[in-house]
Amino acid sequence: MAGADIANKTNYLSYNNSGAFSLQEYSNTETVFVVVVMAVIFLIALAGNTLTIIVISRVPSLQTPTNLLILNLSIADIFVATFFVLFTTIDIYISQEWVFGTFLCKLVPFFQLTAARVSILSLALISVERYFTMCKPKHRRFSLKKIKTFIALLWFIGMASASPVLIVKKITLRYGKHYCAETGWTFEEAKIYTTVNFVIMYLLPILTMSFTYINIGITVWRSSNATKSQRAGHVKSTKQKITKLSLVLVISFVVSWAPVHFVSLNIFWGTLIHNLPKNTTYLLFPIFTGLAASNCALNPILYALMSINFRRALADFLNQVCSNSCSARRTFKKMTYRDQQGKCLINIGTSAVPLQQLASFVSSV
Repeated sequence: MAGADIANKTNYLSYNNSGAFSLQEYSNTETVFVVVVMAVIFLIALAGNTLTIIVISRVPSLQTPTNLLILNLSIADIFVATFFVLFTTIDIYISQEWVFGTFLCKLVPFFQLTAARVSILSLALISVERYFTMCKPKHRRFSLKKIKTFIALLWFIGMASASPVLIVKKITLRYGKHYCAETGWTFEEAKIYTTVNFVIMYLLPILTMSFTYINIGITVWRSSNATKSQRAGHVKSTKQKITKLSLVLVISFVVSWAPVHFVSLNIFWGTLIHNLPKNTTYLLFPIFTGLAASNCALNPILYALMSINFRRALADFLNQVCSNSCSARRTFKKMTYRDQQGKCLINIGTSAVPLQQLASFVSSV
């Protein structure tokens, strides 16, 4: 056991210090490939979630309890894209050491953990809201005011649970390079913190969501033949679509973040990571981090694909952009213009596409 414990401690020093993975440098081709992939994820996440926030906040019909939680999820995803995707990519694959100073060494991992925990807690709260909507229709529904209070509470819990890293994260000099590592506590303290947070901030929310969606599935199955009117059938169908979107978001998050959680737990409780060949470890690390990072870019795509109301609202927003941008030539003269027939066109790559046509396409997808 002593040998395994030493092995785990060695792995912990490397794992919690992301820059340590650059001690075996990636080839230029591998580095460029990973940087390009992470850059694409970052841009999609930033654009998609920003657009989601704008559309939901500007369209009154979309300001439902579920959508308000999705808006909060988009805010958390922007934090993940900025503090996880961007900084991790620069730290590991570009600078190959921590170059952002002591303050950001504490702040960046703090917001990484906060955003990830707010995301899963938001998904758990969405599942609870869906449960009461579908399974307890006579129960008083969550008001927007109550949802906003819950959202504030989620951020407080996320920040409180991530606050220890503000103390333990410090810059350390290893192999002639500076790294941002958790050197402010012992291996055993880190083991307890990681395990407790895994149970409270990952396992319990998953169990909660499993309970709610299993019960929702049972309720939907039992009521499948109980619809008495076309109106009731439409309302029920709408609720089912919203629930399906919520469930897909949950599955996406769990699958995306599971490998990272497995690795962190295995470092403290197992020896698998230590027994893997170094080349395998260096191969798996960008795959696991890329998979976790991709979740923040995937969510807005899922909204657009699975919610017809969101697509319609997005189409209306694009129509509004059409009328506003074409009249504001100074601001958007490189993006949009009107042709001789008065149609508003938007430049996409080397082509000019009618913005009304683009809006209609989005609405009909």
